[in-house]
Amino acid sequence: MEMWGEPSEHSTAAYLYSDILAEDLKRIEANRKLEDAEQMERLFAKWNEGSAQDAKAPNVPARKGLFARLFGR
Repeated sequence: MEMWGEPSEHSTAAYLYSDILAEDLKRIEANRKLEDAEQMERLFAKWNEGSAQDAKAPNVPARKGLFARLFGR
């Protein structure tokens, strides 16, 4: 006996619309790959930009902190 009057066999959306589900999964995977590729491009662009700036930066002595100035170290 069913307590809530539900049918004994359920059908899910994945079963009824398996082709739509497959297309959605393909679209989600393609979007994820595209986002990953964009993130890698930005990462390498920043990395290359940073290494180019490091090569151009002159050697500037580090600033002395407050205690180094007070105690001469």
